[in-house]
Amino acid sequence: MTDFFAIIIGAKEDSRRARLIKELRSRTRNLRESGERLDIVGQRRINSVPVDARAVAIVLCRRGMGTSETDAIAAAKKRSVPIIPVVADLRTFTTVAPQGVTEFNGFELSDPADIGELAGLVLESLGLQRSKRKIFISYARMDSSAVAHQLREAFTARWYSVFMDTISIRPGAVFQEELLQELADSDAVVLLNSPNVKHRPYVQQEIAFADQAGVSGIQVVWPKVQRMREGAFLCRLCSTRKTR
Repeated sequence: MTDFFAIIIGAKEDSRRARLIKELRSRTRNLRESGERLDIVGQRRINSVPVDARAVAIVLCRRGMGTSETDAIAAAKKRSVPIIPVVADLRTFTTVAPQGVTEFNGFELSDPADIGELAGLVLESLGLQRSKRKIFISYARMDSSAVAHQLREAFTARWYSVFMDTISIRPGAVFQEELLQELADSDAVVLLNSPNVKHRPYVQQEIAFADQAGVSGIQVVWPKVQRMREGAFLCRLCSTRKTR
């Protein structure tokens, strides 16, 4: 069995710790199926982590961190373990972070909703998740192209790789074949279920293929539009956008 270690350095009562542990456990619950395991340990157990193990240290920074925390930071640096300092505001990083981590680039966790992004960064550091999660946007160009482009910009700004047919396919490629290859390689699909989707057989084929390939995601349903039958496996999100 291959073991990976997430070393969380910080106060035991820090609410960020509990949220991060919960998110990491949720994302790695299927690791055992491949003979692997993620162990989450605190600063006092850093010496129990094998020297040759894949590990990353997450430092939940605050002013006046204790000796056990600073000692754990020093031990992680001595082992060349990657360190992710976490602060509420990067503008105060140098005054909040302990001296041992100020040389590293910090992660701003100002909103509890960003805990998923932090968990993703931890898993990337361990090699358990690619550096950019890939999202496939399935849509009908006739009436949801503008929304698709807005989503692409929003996801890209949050470090996601986004596939859109009008932008991502090179000229000369076999169009639908390329689409399905990209879809199979995606982490999630976003279906924009607009009024014209029912007239686009390619979109229906993409969603049916995503189901077969085990690619999950969400279905954004326009007002007065019925949920696509092929996309029943997708989480539903109702749009409040008014169509003309």
